[in-house]
Amino acid sequence: MIVLTIVVILLAMAMPMMRNLIMNQHVKTGVTDLQTALYFARSEAIKRATDIVVAPVSSDWKNGWTVKAGTTLIRTQGALDSGLSTKTTATTLTYRADGRLTTAPAAPSGTPAGTVAVLYVAGSTTVTPRCVLLDLSGRPSAAMDTDNNGANGCN
Repeated sequence: MIVLTIVVILLAMAMPMMRNLIMNQHVKTGVTDLQTALYFARSEAIKRATDIVVAPVSSDWKNGWTVKAGTTLIRTQGALDSGLSTKTTATTLTYRADGRLTTAPAAPSGTPAGTVAVLYVAGSTTVTPRCVLLDLSGRPSAAMDTDNNGANGCN
């Protein structure tokens, strides 16, 4: 009985840390999935010599996204974890045949230029926010936030 009580106490202490570990992994996975989709879209635009459009499902990137060449659906991404929040202004991203964006997306207010999306857990300072950034040539990259405030992007 004493051993069981000790195990229950240890589990109760470990649960919050496990939740943070899991949510950190969901944030990291979401950013990696979006970054990979943007790399894929850019390479497909160059390979097919046509415009490739990456667009969020129902205007929010956390609901997933699609990659299309004209009306042809090339790839889809399902919804991200429901505990995640996103901050973005990009409604669609279109890669031209030369691999560059047709127009650079406007960064969400208070975030660095080139920010496409910020993924974070609202109200949590223990889960590190991460961002997907685009450079001037359209290449995506991922960044970690340094102040643990997803509302202001990866500063």
